Amino acid sequence: MGANEYVGVTVMPVQFSYMVQNADGSTQTLTSEATRPPTWGELDDHVTSTGAQLLPATPAEQPAPPPASSVPPPAADRETYLSAAPPAAPPPPPSFGQRARAALVPERSFWSQLPSVGGAIAGAEVGGELGALGGPFAPVTIPVGAVAGAALGSGGMEAARVGAERYFGWQPAEQAPASERIANAALRGGVFEAVPLGAKYVVGAPILRSAIPAAQGAKQLAPVLAQVPEAAPATMQPLAQWWAHEAPAGAENVVKAWSEMGGPARAALAGEHLPAMQQIVDAVAAGKPMDWASAATQGLITGYATLQRGYPAVSSAVAGAVPAIAQGATRAVPALVRRAVLSPTGSQWLAAMPAIGNVVGPLMNTALRTGAQLGGAYAWPRTSEIFEGPPPPPG
Repeated sequence: MGANEYVGVTVMPVQFSYMVQNADGSTQTLTSEATRPPTWGELDDHVTSTGAQLLPATPAEQPAPPPASSVPPPAADRETYLSAAPPAAPPPPPSFGQRARAALVPERSFWSQLPSVGGAIAGAEVGGELGALGGPFAPVTIPVGAVAGAALGSGGMEAARVGAERYFGWQPAEQAPASERIANAALRGGVFEAVPLGAKYVVGAPILRSAIPAAQGAKQLAPVLAQVPEAAPATMQPLAQWWAHEAPAGAENVVKAWSEMGGPARAALAGEHLPAMQQIVDAVAAGKPMDWASAATQGLITGYATLQRGYPAVSSAVAGAVPAIAQGATRAVPALVRRAVLSPTGSQWLAAMPAIGNVVGPLMNTALRTGAQLGGAYAWPRTSEIFEGPPPPPG
């Protein structure tokens, strides 16, 4: 006996099972029967015609064939045995939320994307260093070099993976043409390098505008801001005595006393340190208290609206946090800088920030870049949706 059991002129069918992924992203195992086991291509064509996708786990372990019977089935049942089982009823069209969730789950494992993620991180680091050679155009060439390097690194490592799959006979990480996989990996690497860059410009710019001038001024005037006039250098003694008298009374007192002094009196008091002292007074005047009630209200409205549109809870939570982050960048940071300037201890920490930033800044850039690339591997759409669009609803 072979794959089919023959009893007289009767052909007994064989049963087989296979796993499919539906248009809404769900998976299910189906069982069917035919006169012979189908080839992979025949089964793939059948599944594709139903609007689903055949998964690489097919075929699953097949059930044992039924025992042969010496009594041929009735003529009415013979056609049923000789024909394949009808395909399962197509699932209903996916909802907006189901389509959003399906787009956020790639059709390949997270681990299979790690080589391209590593290539994107390394490529961005090299591209940023090359962009630093742009001289006066460095503010533009550095981000452009980082994005280009991330795209080249991610696409290059995906090309290497495709080559390794073909050479060693590995199962492909994704059922898509090699050119599309490489292009999608390059696009993914470039996009998720640009995302943290954009966040730094949107959120980081207000922080830099308020913190860096004050930190530079505090570094130059650290003996004055310590509020110990007798310990300050001789050239800073008048300014140190003025600050020690005005600062303990609060920010409004400092701003008022400095404004009433007038330009000539300020220049005589601060001397060569006048620009740095002006930066300190500007930092004291800029700080405003955080409006937590407004940020919480805006966050709740934004998060609820996002959740109602069908997006996952995590995405809704992130969207809800955006108003608080924006207010924190524009209000909380200047307020913290003001408090640090007025504090004898806090001002010394602020004075040390430029030196600390030279060490921590590059590390933070790498950490942010790594987090964005790893997170992007989860959230990036499928290759087929990038190049061919989402599949039409079955029906």
